Amino acid sequence: MAETSKVCAYEQDYEQEGTLLVRAMAGETDAWADLVERFSPMLWRTARAFRFDEATSADIVQTCWLALAEHGTGVRDARAVRAWLASTAYHACLHELRRRRRVCPADEEVGLDVVDPLRGPDERVADADRDARLWRAVGRLPARDQVLLSLLTATPPLSYAEIAEVMGLPIGSIGPTRGRCLQRLRAELVEEGITHYEGR
Repeated sequence: MAETSKVCAYEQDYEQEGTLLVRAMAGETDAWADLVERFSPMLWRTARAFRFDEATSADIVQTCWLALAEHGTGVRDARAVRAWLASTAYHACLHELRRRRRVCPADEEVGLDVVDPLRGPDERVADADRDARLWRAVGRLPARDQVLLSLLTATPPLSYAEIAEVMGLPIGSIGPTRGRCLQRLRAELVEEGITHYEGR
């Protein structure tokens, strides 16, 4: 019963957050201030989970708010603003990691992206096809499922407590939510003809 009450409270939060986004997109500065106050801690925690320093974390947080200002009217479900910001922060962190990898010294890149000589062209084409089908399946999932999958596979890994904070869910619901998410993903994979892992 207590857990049900918590879930209901979180659903109410999503409704309030959706209303704030609509108001902010309409130019209400108070609504923007409320969004920033509500979600900035989550964005900072996401950046710090990647072990970035203060300056880099601040840049990532700013990037997220600029992205919302530019694209907030395109958020399909205003109530999903929390998930949208979490996803944006996560991908901004990945972008920063890739940027650092591109500028690292050549001797540190040895062994990165090395093509396996034992895998022929046909196998590599099959891998690319499998990956494309996988991402199509993921892309059809609800936004919250996509964010959850991203957080569950984050590098460095996030704890359930951190994921719960980012998603705005009770920590005890992350396991069951993960299970339902994976069930939906398996169904989408079947639609793509992937009934088992076709990897290496």
